[in-house]
Amino acid sequence: MTWKCSQFHEYECILSRSVPFGYETDVKTMAETLKRSTNANFDVGAWADLTIDYTRREMTYDIDTFPAIAGIVRIIQELNGDEYYAGLWKSHFLDGLLWHCHLRKVEYLPVERRGEKSRDLKKRRIWTAPSWSWVSVKGAIDYFYAEEGIPYHREQCARLEECKVTCSGLDPFGVITDGFARITGPVTPIIDVQTEDNASGLPPSCIIQLGDGTSATVSVVFDIDPHESCCALMIYTHVGLCIKQVEKTTDTFVRVGTIEVKTDWWMCKSYQRRSGNTRLTASDHCSPRTVTLI
Repeated sequence: MTWKCSQFHEYECILSRSVPFGYETDVKTMAETLKRSTNANFDVGAWADLTIDYTRREMTYDIDTFPAIAGIVRIIQELNGDEYYAGLWKSHFLDGLLWHCHLRKVEYLPVERRGEKSRDLKKRRIWTAPSWSWVSVKGAIDYFYAEEGIPYHREQCARLEECKVTCSGLDPFGVITDGFARITGPVTPIIDVQTEDNASGLPPSCIIQLGDGTSATVSVVFDIDPHESCCALMIYTHVGLCIKQVEKTTDTFVRVGTIEVKTDWWMCKSYQRRSGNTRLTASDHCSPRTVTLI
C-alpha cells in the first residue's frame, strides 16, 4: 500500500522512506525521469530508487531477479527507447555502475536513511549477471550521493564503448547467461590496501597514482572479499570502480568494489598550490585505456 500527498510518497513496508514528490516510482514517471535526468541527479532518480528498494527484498530463487522486473523494464523501454543491459540503462550506464554496499558512508545518505544498519553483500548461489551489474550480488545497495551544491565527482573520465548481454531465452529482459561491457577510462594500480578492521566504521584506505606520478589517498569498499592486488578504473574524477584482472596477459577484468578520492586529500593546500585547482580534473588522471568488464 502507498500513500501520496503533494510533498511525499510513502510506502507501507519496513524499509519505507520518504522521497520528494516527482520521484514516485510509477513506470511512466520512471521512463520520463530516465529520459530527462542528467548525470547530476541519477543517484536520486526513480530508477535508482527502484533498484535500491528492490535489493532490499528477498528473492526465493536468484535466477528470478531479472524476470521479476522484466515487465517494468519492457514498458520503460517502449516509452523512452533506451537500451537496457542487465539492470543498467545505456543513457546512464556509467552512473549505474556506481552502486556500492548499503550505507558505505552514512554522510552521503539522506537524513532519513542514516539510522539504517549496514548490510554486507553476498555472492549469489549461481551466476546471475556480469560483475558490473548490481544483480551480480545479493544484498542492499546504494549509489554515490554528491554533497549538496558540490558536484565533486561529476567530471566524466570514462566512456562506454560497447556492451552486450546474452539471454537464455527469447525474452531480452529475462534470465541472462553472459555479458560484457567495454569501457575506456583511466586505469591505475591500487596499492597499500588497508584491509584491517576499522573501529571508526569508515571504509579502508589505499593509494592510487595520478598522471603526473604523484599519489592520491582513496577510500575503497570491496563488494564482497578484500583484494590486495587490483586496479582503479576512474568513472568520474573522484569516484570509480575497483577492478581485478582476470588474466595478466589480457585486458579483461571483473568488478570487485568502488573507490573514492578522499575529500581531505583533494582539498588540501599542497595540492591546490601545486595544481592551482580546488579539486581534481580528468586531466589529472593517467591516460585512458580500454578494458573489458565481465
